[in-house]
Amino acid sequence: MSTSSMVVDCKPGAAATDDKLVRFTQAAEKHRAQLLWLAQRITPQREEAEDIVQEALLKAFRSLAQFRGDAQMSTWLRAIVQNTARDWLRNQKGRVHLPLEQPRPAEGSAMLFDFPHPSENPEERCQRKELEWILRREVEKLNSVSRRALQLCVLEEFSHRAAARTLKISVITVKSRVFSGKRRLKRAVCIQLGMRA
Repeated sequence: MSTSSMVVDCKPGAAATDDKLVRFTQAAEKHRAQLLWLAQRITPQREEAEDIVQEALLKAFRSLAQFRGDAQMSTWLRAIVQNTARDWLRNQKGRVHLPLEQPRPAEGSAMLFDFPHPSENPEERCQRKELEWILRREVEKLNSVSRRALQLCVLEEFSHRAAARTLKISVITVKSRVFSGKRRLKRAVCIQLGMRA
């Protein structure tokens, strides 16, 4: 989007004068290459640098009313581009970007990666439902003492101390009941699924 179309699409702050608007438009057009160069010092990708400059110009345009004129408009724009680029860089930390295409060494043609959909497929959903059903049935078979300790510590995420206070028993007894309940459940589920316990 060019600077002139940005001026048509957006409205600056109420106190921005026509003089500021003209100076902003002229500075943005005249110094666009320098602003892009500044953004490219942060990111080597030209498309990302253009996005940074565009976002910075939009921020500057929206706060045009606050521009006091203490510095030149171009200096003000450069500062906003630098701050926007730094914000962009902070947001990129920890992100890994992979190209969707990978060149094939032998043929030179591009090969698309096949990323699995993050949601469960029907088979995984069926396995999860079956496991939930088995667990529910086996939990019902537990004696009420172990079942209540498991319910508090595992399902309701009580600490052992809080569960002990609720059940009016010692912390060691709660830990013992949870441990034995989990062991019984594991053994029962393994038997149901035909696995070794």
